[in-house]
Amino acid sequence: MIANNHDPAPDQRPQTPPGRGGLRAEVGVLAGFVLLALYVTWPLAADPATKVAHDLGDPMANAWIFGWGGHGVVAQPRALFHGNSFFPSRFSLAFAENMLGLSVPLAPVFWLSRNPVLVMNLATVLVLAASGWAVYALAREATENRPAAVIAGIIYAAAPYRVGAITHVHVVATHILPLVLLVALRLARRPTWPTAGLLGLLLAAQLWSSLTAGILTLVALGVWGLWVIGVHRRQALRPLVHAGAGVVVGMTLTLPVLLAYNHARELNPGFEHPASELIDNSATPGSYLDPPRGGAMAGAGYRWLAERFGASGAPEQELFAGAVASAALVLGLPLLVLRGRRSGLGRAAVFFSLLAAAGFVLSLGPRWGASDHGMALPFALLEEAVPGRLTRVPARFASLTILGGAGLVAVAVATLRPAMAKAAAVTVGALVVLESFPGGTSTVAAPRPTAAHRALSDGRHAVLALPTMEFDAQGAILFPSVPREAIHMYLSTANFQPLVNGYAAFVPAPYEQIVRGVQDLPSDSAFALLKAHGVDRVVIERSMLPGTRWADAPERLAGWPGVRLVSSDGGTLVYDVSRAGQSS
Repeated sequence: MIANNHDPAPDQRPQTPPGRGGLRAEVGVLAGFVLLALYVTWPLAADPATKVAHDLGDPMANAWIFGWGGHGVVAQPRALFHGNSFFPSRFSLAFAENMLGLSVPLAPVFWLSRNPVLVMNLATVLVLAASGWAVYALAREATENRPAAVIAGIIYAAAPYRVGAITHVHVVATHILPLVLLVALRLARRPTWPTAGLLGLLLAAQLWSSLTAGILTLVALGVWGLWVIGVHRRQALRPLVHAGAGVVVGMTLTLPVLLAYNHARELNPGFEHPASELIDNSATPGSYLDPPRGGAMAGAGYRWLAERFGASGAPEQELFAGAVASAALVLGLPLLVLRGRRSGLGRAAVFFSLLAAAGFVLSLGPRWGASDHGMALPFALLEEAVPGRLTRVPARFASLTILGGAGLVAVAVATLRPAMAKAAAVTVGALVVLESFPGGTSTVAAPRPTAAHRALSDGRHAVLALPTMEFDAQGAILFPSVPREAIHMYLSTANFQPLVNGYAAFVPAPYEQIVRGVQDLPSDSAFALLKAHGVDRVVIERSMLPGTRWADAPERLAGWPGVRLVSSDGGTLVYDVSRAGQSS
């Protein structure tokens, strides 16, 4: 427990009585969070091998990332960041979140199944469940009250914002962040070098799993440091030094990742995201009342909130933590004021309050009101401190706000008598389940790789897949065409041949040059461009052609000199274009 100088005697603090079979209880709690993760993402678990959440954009790109991690760790372990997408650019895995800390541990699932969709969906459920359990562990460390800690974990794991963000696995993969804070709390109580080393290992694991969550973790540690200074004052130096050493260990262990992103930046001018993107992806105070689509039970209320506070309509800004969580926090605040200090939990309340406040302020981005002309905010300083603007979506700091709020609810419940705390845990858990019913996750079927895709692995071929991204008459990107590239990336996991196509947060210049140059393919100029870049295969997905500028490409390629159809299956056509334009 985080104790005050004037805390009551230990036998007067509200604690969970020693349970029968402590290990059995902990396993039960963990199993409960797995079931909760399956429930709130339902019906994703009903068909995890063929369905993905919401759409075929980001989920397909994530599936490629998990497939590449399983493939690359065996095929080219020393060059994991040189993915097969965005050929001929290098370090393509660094154009988005690499998530190697998730994909490599789950590689055996990919080796056995050869199904990156299954691996991605498994990772999604696991990180949601693990995040809830980790918040439970942190809250139990802070309050020494299991029912209160369970409530905190449930609130965090089932928060509508986090469940709605499952198409961005790296956003929900904050499963190690609470454990880093747990270790930090122990350092504040008793600084030791082994504990500092553990903090470093956990920090590295979080950074390898998600750079976004890693940045949130570093910010959370900064909040912890300020809290330690305020609480321990003259005695703060030792825990701060130990924690600093742990951070150095963590960053050192993350050097391979950091260096890969640095190399990608050096090779690609303009690697940083534009400042306007930060503004567009910033939250406003109203964002915290803007929910994603809810299940039938909460649907009407969620729709009213979305109409009232959903001004932008952007999923990144739907930061609602849930009606049950919000009500629990409002009801718990009087308990914190009246009984927090007296119960010995005042410092814990301050810690979680600081965490929530920091997340809220930083989520608002560099300018108040998500406007170019708003008042400058603290995020502007963080933007300067982080090379490459890795934090391109300030609204994602809402995870810290929700974590802090969940911790405050746990502290409030921990001030209750044991029987009341258990009743509160059961009530909140039941209400969260009802609020989530029957689950707001829509699913779509992922396209299946064909024998034609698999046949490409018979040699080393550089591939262009059609239809690719399109442009309008003025040369601007037609954004509805962009997700096609994610589908092509996913289908390439059947062969992992070098692929011109790509879908990521950053797009390299060679990719755009090639894609613009093949808008009229088949043509002499398009084939000359492909030859100059070493591309000798063109894959066409017939199901994606209608309505595109390549609708008649198969018929035109059939009569083009030097072009040869080498494989066909399930609507997938593979052409050898290495001799295009030459008479046979």
